[in-house]
Amino acid sequence: MEIKKFEFQDLDSLFTYWEQIGREIPYFLNVSKSKWMKCMINDQLDGEDKFSSTEVYLAIDNGSVVGFIQYGIPNFCWNDKGEKYYNPNVLIIRHFFFDENIIEAGEQLLRIALMSSSEYEKVHAFFHIFGVSCNAHHGKLHSKFTHIENLLLSNRFLIDCENIYYVLDMSSLKLEENLNDELDVKITSINGKYYYEAFKAREPIGTAQVTFFDTLTDDESKDGAYLFWIGVDDKFKGLGLGTKFITKICQHLNNNNIRYLHTDTMLSNITAQRFYIRNNFIDKGITRDYKQN
Repeated sequence: MEIKKFEFQDLDSLFTYWEQIGREIPYFLNVSKSKWMKCMINDQLDGEDKFSSTEVYLAIDNGSVVGFIQYGIPNFCWNDKGEKYYNPNVLIIRHFFFDENIIEAGEQLLRIALMSSSEYEKVHAFFHIFGVSCNAHHGKLHSKFTHIENLLLSNRFLIDCENIYYVLDMSSLKLEENLNDELDVKITSINGKYYYEAFKAREPIGTAQVTFFDTLTDDESKDGAYLFWIGVDDKFKGLGLGTKFITKICQHLNNNNIRYLHTDTMLSNITAQRFYIRNNFIDKGITRDYKQN
């Protein structure tokens, strides 16, 4: 087995490996190779470059990629209060995957990424928002990859945050346009993002944001969208308006040939979990990010 730094001629084999590991992961979207490469090397969040620099190393066995790691220094981060700040002294292990039966590949790749870890105040792995934008920025590790989590935990990483990932298949829903006449929803589109404002008797009751996957993947994933948030004001909770609001959103998505609506929420947010399950979202597994102790 060989560990080597990524070079442009490795692009095809690395992209093939990416597609292979993502086959059973709901937030690994179909994406063009050119779009994926741009997201890997020069990704952005709201017009800002995510990283000042990154490194990618591959594990090669018998001519095939059996693992890779991408790590780097972000241009911004968030503190424990959720406040964004710039030029953090932080190391992010953005991607880290290896074949379950070749643990040595994972050990060697992780060792490379952590060689200079003592220089940083914090070291994170699978930090949520630093995932590639062609996966709707979802950067957490899916619970399917237990061998990767076990290796991280054995190297002084701790689980930092856990989410549940949900997908709604709207093909089975009845979405007649007259279902929710008591709610008016204003829809605004800005740079591929849709913002929804719900009103009851002209009084605002909630907001939501959705991004269509085609704008993230060079039209390779055309039938899906990601719900970044949905919220109803406290004084209107418990009245069933959240369900009526999400139905209005689904009506709009259905009219735009969107079949699948993705979202996620914190494992500790029981209220949100009940809301999604009540509205026919399917639990697709737990995702986690990590920080080194």
